[in-house]
Amino acid sequence: LKQCEKGIERQIKEFYQKGLTAYQTGKYLPAMNYFKKLLRLQPTNQEANQYYQKCHAIILIQEAQRLTAQKKFIKAIRNYQLSLKLDKDNKIAKEKIAYTKELCQQEVEKALLKGKKALEVDRLHEAEKIFKTILNQYQANNPQALNYLKLIEKKRKGRELQEKINTYYSQGVAYYTNGEYRKAIAEWRKVLELNPQHEKAKKNIETVSYTHLTLPT
Repeated sequence: LKQCEKGIERQIKEFYQKGLTAYQTGKYLPAMNYFKKLLRLQPTNQEANQYYQKCHAIILIQEAQRLTAQKKFIKAIRNYQLSLKLDKDNKIAKEKIAYTKELCQQEVEKALLKGKKALEVDRLHEAEKIFKTILNQYQANNPQALNYLKLIEKKRKGRELQEKINTYYSQGVAYYTNGEYRKAIAEWRKVLELNPQHEKAKKNIETVSYTHLTLPT
């Protein structure tokens, strides 16, 4: 039993020394792993726990910096906040949160302008992609991006409706050209179901009913 205890003590010292060396040479992931192994053997070791948390905080900051470079600001800010929970005195994390939020706002304004310009010329897919990027990577609840996406959906539905109307109307014309007057009127009535104010469809039904059929208009 004593030999076992001595073996554990040796392992604890070994993990601590290796972890400390790795920490001091900037190898934070290996350091964190050594302190993690130590804590499994001795969960109450406060010094090892502090080093473990410091390593974890630094790794989160490094990852946040990579995310910032990729303009994934939501995840970057979340990492900085997590690092502060682990190491509340970390000045780098505090400074980086403020910097990243400012940078994020600048990118949001650029993206909103770009998305708005795409929307103005009816490039709906491009605009939608930009506004979704804002919500997914920059600011999850940006009200302008949310409103623009609603507008895009409305425009898309309007476009789809107009395409249906055009299809029914053209099919009606094709039937009329072939002398299939009842089918032509049926297609133009479909047009009126979607758009009761469609003047051409109204006029065609009236004209064809009067000149070719004895159907009610």
